[in-house]
Amino acid sequence: MRVLELNQDLPCTVEQAWRLLTDPDQMNRWSNAKIVGNNPGVDGRFDRAGALRTVITPAPIRSVLREVVVAAQQPNVFSYRVYSGPATVRHHNGRIEIAETAAGSTVRWTVEMAFVVPGLGPLVERGLRKELGASLRKLADESLTPPVAAPNPVAGHRPRDLVDLHSLRATAISTQAEQQSIADDLRGDEDPKQWFARVYAIVTEEMIGLVDRGGLQYPDWALRLIPDFHVHYLRNLQGYMRGEEIEQPWQVAWSRCEQTDPKRPILPIISGMLAGVRAHIESDLPRSLAGVYLENYRDANHYMDFRADYLAMAEVFAVASDRLLERMPQSFKPLWVRASVRLPAEVRSALLNKRTFDIPKHRLAAFGYGYEIVLDSDEAADEDGVPAQG
Repeated sequence: MRVLELNQDLPCTVEQAWRLLTDPDQMNRWSNAKIVGNNPGVDGRFDRAGALRTVITPAPIRSVLREVVVAAQQPNVFSYRVYSGPATVRHHNGRIEIAETAAGSTVRWTVEMAFVVPGLGPLVERGLRKELGASLRKLADESLTPPVAAPNPVAGHRPRDLVDLHSLRATAISTQAEQQSIADDLRGDEDPKQWFARVYAIVTEEMIGLVDRGGLQYPDWALRLIPDFHVHYLRNLQGYMRGEEIEQPWQVAWSRCEQTDPKRPILPIISGMLAGVRAHIESDLPRSLAGVYLENYRDANHYMDFRADYLAMAEVFAVASDRLLERMPQSFKPLWVRASVRLPAEVRSALLNKRTFDIPKHRLAAFGYGYEIVLDSDEAADEDGVPAQG
């Protein structure tokens, strides 16, 4: 892990500094990198949790970094994480701290980075220190004519209730055990649906592991999602096996799983698994995200509060994919899959997404669809004379 820290004094107030450092338009006044605001976060603002932005670093080493705002405590603390970038980057977090001084304000910018390729860290850190240092010096010049301060934060949400994580985790563990049992039963019956059922159980196990490692701000939210996902999955699996009419995405997925190709046995397996992943991401995910939010968090949080955790959960899909490949017979693995095992996990994951189904892209879209469901719910509440929340 490489840690880079830079400091810069500014001749402006902390409120003005906040806007210069968090508003994409203002950042382009001084940043050597180009900053693009892609999608706002809480309360429709780019200086709030859940906001998405793109950072395009200058030549000669041009990189595109997609960032999510993790936390924003105006006007003092702003943190972000790169959720998509070069495959050589394993971890990239940033934290900006702004404090008042007698002459105005001071900024401390800390960046944490980890890389896939050994020895790359010192080289990247040296270049980043040079570019970020030059940008901060230009920021000091630009802050001589600062913008109007950003609006003060609005106190809107009530404090969060204490949450019984032990109970939520027990339910998640029970759900994972049921999913594993389903996969084992399908395997015993030599049912090809076993492969998707197995990867589904692995994803749940990895989600629980991520919570246990303290990798999320809202572990209770993630634990509540697990049994909600399971409801949709199980209903469609049981309905299909009973010959009932089920949701079309799952009908496609389960039927593809049962196709056979004696010459290339991996093809229907991959096709079925990808169709199952698509059904989960495009159909189940938005409903669960919206449903769990509306039932448990609409009075205390904005929906966008959870986007950083949601993007952090993406890592479980790559790990689950690797674990499934380890269990599959060699004869089921195409040559390019076998060759990819030699690559670093991050590179292998990027390759699989490009060649099969772009999970990160579709997961990000699913989060947006969930928000549309929430907004529709709020509109319906307004029409019924009930105050909208969240």
